[in-house]
Amino acid sequence: MTEDKSANDSSTNEKAVDSNKPNIPSISSYGKKNKSLDYDKVSTVLPEEFALLLSNFRADRFTKSDVFDLKKIELMLDLRPGILNNEEFYLELHDCGNCGKRLEFSDFVYTAMKYGNHSRSFIVHTLLGNKLIRNEHRTISCTNCNTVSDKPLNYMTNGYGCCNLGNI
Repeated sequence: MTEDKSANDSSTNEKAVDSNKPNIPSISSYGKKNKSLDYDKVSTVLPEEFALLLSNFRADRFTKSDVFDLKKIELMLDLRPGILNNEEFYLELHDCGNCGKRLEFSDFVYTAMKYGNHSRSFIVHTLLGNKLIRNEHRTISCTNCNTVSDKPLNYMTNGYGCCNLGNI
């Protein structure tokens, strides 16, 4: 018995109706959230240490989120449209080894939600809060095909980033 895909595939119909809507993975696909992650317990680094990290940052080695990537992030995090317009999010230049998609910061957020089990609230606080956070680089999952990057990638925002000073 064959099934009428067009009648049952609302995502295809939605894409046809609004081609400006960013393609993001279904939020329902995300696993249980890690309740032990509490932004209040995240340690911060001294402003001087974070300034040193920023001073060694080389934007030419990163993909900067464009307006479409920021919209994807806003949708994933259930934020008001435009709230991230003045933010600068960077992910180390890297193409997916399976589908060839250039990975972006939205892939980083997707990975945090799906595989890091981070809640939306935790991610929003981490990205927009007042703390200066320095973490380890991370492998990133492609939002197109779910392939994990073959190496950990560096990332940077105005208050959250990684890694060894010589790596970025």
